[in-house]
Amino acid sequence: AAMAAGSSSSFTYTRNERLGEVHVHDLPQAREWLRAELRRSLFPLLAERFGADAAAAGGGFRAEELAVYDALVIRYDAAKGGTRQPMHRDAALLSVNIA
Repeated sequence: AAMAAGSSSSFTYTRNERLGEVHVHDLPQAREWLRAELRRSLFPLLAERFGADAAAAGGGFRAEELAVYDALVIRYDAAKGGTRQPMHRDAALLSVNIA
């Protein structure tokens, strides 16, 4: 609904004529779902996979130290040539895609 209403990202790596995107903060139900799932499963998983060994050695991170900088819902339309985001770099320590 947010995409259909014209809500769109102000910071994007996508070409809007091929993809539709909206920030999760503009989608109240998705925002609450994401917050719950981050605390319940994703942050602990990321800390276990990427932070535990380094944390034991005096570096790394714990699940409770993680935060989301930006979250997008992206709709790909293959009929319009939108099958992926172009190659880019994120400034984040970790970047996660959920399909």
